[in-house]
Amino acid sequence: MISLPIPILNAVLLLLVIVVAWRIDLGNRIARNAFRAVLGVIAALSVIIGLRFGYGFEFLSSVQFF
Repeated sequence: MISLPIPILNAVLLLLVIVVAWRIDLGNRIARNAFRAVLGVIAALSVIIGLRFGYGFEFLSSVQFF
């Protein structure tokens, strides 16, 4: 069975939320795009954290900026 760290699963769920937010046309266009961008950054950081701590990619510590 595949072992996935929780941050990787979190990133997958965030990507699903981004897709749903893309399909629903609510609110201001600038606010929607900012919301998607923030969720995308959080998803990218979750992938980096998952790879670093779950699989031991220590070179990613220099990429983390939060």
